[in-house]
Amino acid sequence: HLGGITIPCKLDAVFQHGDRFEIVDWKTGAKPHSAADLEQKSIQLALYRWAYAQWRKLDPERVDAAFFYVAADRVVRPQHLPSVTDLAASLQKIRSRDERADTPGHPRAR
Repeated sequence: HLGGITIPCKLDAVFQHGDRFEIVDWKTGAKPHSAADLEQKSIQLALYRWAYAQWRKLDPERVDAAFFYVAADRVVRPQHLPSVTDLAASLQKIRSRDERADTPGHPRAR
């Protein structure tokens, strides 16, 4: 649970390097086309990092994360991953947006 929300995480791979761990998420789509795109995609890695650290009872700072873009044969390691505080805030924004969308009369109402 993060910010009162249950988030399922399926990790593609975790490698141990000494006392550090690296999560690698394989991607079949295109690599990020801008810094903003990479920042948005990095939220997924930050969630994986947080979840893995919680599960293993590790300091999240010991867990690194990267994307492997299969078609480009390229590893992309974001320089910054959001903190757990930043993740919780982002999730609350998403949750609030989705709750507003469920309001009758809202253009995105279901």
